[in-house]
Amino acid sequence: MKLKILSLNCQKNHQSGLWNFLTSLLIHETYDIFLLQEASWEVLNIFSSFGKYIPITYFDAKWKLCLTNIVYNSKKLQLKEKYYEPILVDIFSLHEELSWVQSYGINMWIFEYNKKQLNISSVHLPSGFRSRYRYSGFLKILQKIKKHTKQICFFGGDMNIVYRWESKKILSFSGDNYSCTTQWLGYTLDSYYTENHLDFLWVKMNNFFRRFGLSKKFKTDHIFIDTSSHNRYHISTRILPDRVSDHSPIEVILDI
Repeated sequence: MKLKILSLNCQKNHQSGLWNFLTSLLIHETYDIFLLQEASWEVLNIFSSFGKYIPITYFDAKWKLCLTNIVYNSKKLQLKEKYYEPILVDIFSLHEELSWVQSYGINMWIFEYNKKQLNISSVHLPSGFRSRYRYSGFLKILQKIKKHTKQICFFGGDMNIVYRWESKKILSFSGDNYSCTTQWLGYTLDSYYTENHLDFLWVKMNNFFRRFGLSKKFKTDHIFIDTSSHNRYHISTRILPDRVSDHSPIEVILDI
């Protein structure tokens, strides 16, 4: 049986084409699971008209919506357990405190599918120039998943990787336990489509270059699966061409 998964940073519904894109996928039941980052209320409401697709929203201690989410087809998968944990780091603590949402975190759900137990997580690591924040966030993700090991452990999303060496470093953290199924894919983030109103230095730099039609592309989004499952099952991944966010959607199909 094929389990079809889509991972996407939804950019808080910033791009006008997102509604039509997701609605078409839901009508045709193209995917069984959606791993979402920056899934604002506007995004989650798209799923509200499709009863079999269920998002489970979380709120932090101050009742701010957590934007890292999972949506699943309840007719195909049975939800067993769910966990959420924010990823807060120094430079973003104040920003997250002032924001109306909680952006970075790991949303982990345990499913039963085809008589197998699956640990599936949507993750969103901190953005910006400082790699160490992403490293500490990634290590936190590995620790969280390790506590809830199942037959298949699958996690991914917006890793916010900026530098080429970051991918190698993160791969070294995952070691022999997890395989990155997307390491040979192309660029997933095009900064030309990034919001221009955010009060970060890199956004201001991006706005300057955009005046001249210039942008930067990054391999920011990645999907990991436990090495045993990677060696046992057939897995295919591809980047979809749809421009519905500054991030490209990633499709993953597991034949389990």
